[in-house]
Amino acid sequence: MSRLNIEQERAAKAFEFATAGNRITEYPTNAQKLPMYIKVNGLGNTIAFMYSKRNNKGWALLYNQLRDWLSKAEHSIIQTELTEKDEFVKIITQLDSEKYRFATREVLALAAWLKRFVNSEV
Repeated sequence: MSRLNIEQERAAKAFEFATAGNRITEYPTNAQKLPMYIKVNGLGNTIAFMYSKRNNKGWALLYNQLRDWLSKAEHSIIQTELTEKDEFVKIITQLDSEKYRFATREVLALAAWLKRFVNSEV
């Protein structure tokens, strides 16, 4: 898949996620904070934080959306590890360095699009 196509796919998925999330009061704020949380704390710590906040509808939805995005067939570098949704936090924190960096870059790329869409009226 070419670079443009994956970027278009990310944008489309982020739009879909933002449309679903904008109905939840906390979601836009959480989505805007996500890239900075990852940059400051790392992907594993951020996913663990989101998991601990799963009683908050905004964080729970964002957590599930990231799990769904990373478990897509196109992301086959980590697809085999993402088998059970309850294990997402465990899988992310146990990835080897290469896969962890890939997952971090992928989530940050998606989060950049997501941040744009939650700032707009979708």
